[in-house]
Amino acid sequence: MFALLLGSASVSLAAPQLHYLDTLKNESERVAFRAALKAGPECFVCQDYQTDGKSYVEAKGLVLNKSIKNLLSHEAVFENDTFWKKVRRIHAVLRPLGITGDLKVTYRVHPMGYIVDYYISDIRIWGKTAGAKVVGQIQQETD
Repeated sequence: MFALLLGSASVSLAAPQLHYLDTLKNESERVAFRAALKAGPECFVCQDYQTDGKSYVEAKGLVLNKSIKNLLSHEAVFENDTFWKKVRRIHAVLRPLGITGDLKVTYRVHPMGYIVDYYISDIRIWGKTAGAKVVGQIQQETD
């Protein structure tokens, strides 16, 4: 979900899983990413949420529509107009699909910025497992 919200640098598809690799080079992107990490436990509707606070976040059974609605109303996102618009655009595209899935975000700080990997797996649309073709269409819609 972070990948969808913040944009992606590259994407690869495997047995339907989305993998986004992103580098956050400017300060506004890093601030938005940190705000999303901080808001995660409050905003994300999921079965299990884990983090070590320094290199990864994992949300299993993430309910995308409810999570995005919560994120849109969170002050950290609402105060960042660019980030809020990105979240709203993604929500408009994905809302009808009723998507749930697992999200794992790994990140590391580099002198040139943050390096972030997003893995979205076990993607379900209306309760049914999404195939590679559908996952590819979702990726195209959100680029």
